Amino acid sequence: MAYNRSHARQICNAAELEMFNASLTENVRKLDEKTLKSNIKRTREMRNKNQDLLRRQSLQIAADTGNKRGNSLNANNRTEQKVKLLQEVLDRFEKQLDKA
Repeated sequence: MAYNRSHARQICNAAELEMFNASLTENVRKLDEKTLKSNIKRTREMRNKNQDLLRRQSLQIAADTGNKRGNSLNANNRTEQKVKLLQEVLDRFEKQLDKA
C-alpha cells in the first residue's frame, strides 16, 4: 500500500514526516549520494525502533489479554502502519541510490 502525505501526517512524528517528504519522487531525485546514504541510515533506525516497539507492545498485549491483537483486534495498528510506511520510504531511498 502506498501511503500519501495526509495519511503520513496522521501517523508520523516530525522527523519521520521529514523523511517521508524527502523520499517523494520530486524530492528524492534532487538528493546526492551522501544525503541518500544518510537518509537511508536514519530511516532504517526509525523503522527498527518502531519494529521493536511493535514487538514489545504485542508481547505486552498478549500477556494482558491473551490475544496479540488486543481485545479490539486492532491494537498496535498505528505502529504497524508506521513500520510499513518507513519500509516504503527506505525502499524509495535505496532505489534512488541504486540509480545514482
